[in-house]
Amino acid sequence: VTSNDGIDELSVTSNSLVHELKNKEITSYEIVPEDYNLVKCDIEDIQVGTLEEAYLFGVEILNGKRGPGFDMVALNAGTALYISDKVESLSEGIERAKRELHSGRPLLLLNKYAKFTNQL
Repeated sequence: VTSNDGIDELSVTSNSLVHELKNKEITSYEIVPEDYNLVKCDIEDIQVGTLEEAYLFGVEILNGKRGPGFDMVALNAGTALYISDKVESLSEGIERAKRELHSGRPLLLLNKYAKFTNQL
């Protein structure tokens, strides 16, 4: 996958080109964020300048704060669910990712991981 604006992952800043190998066939298609109820935004809306900004931006997303970052994470996490056969379609994966982000469980897992790694 690559987004049309050069980001090396699926993006909500532009459409993304996908080449999918499934059942021994390669299919190429474009993902349009709006087709998945995601809002297309400017690249500046998902960029951060410092490590502290990145941390705060990430925590807000994991707390379920809606916006461009949330949509970007939902798109990529939903795709990961789809390609790992946890869901039947990309749409289902994105919706499941949104529900998980809203639940707060990802932030709890991150905190558990941080606590565990600090004890090593």
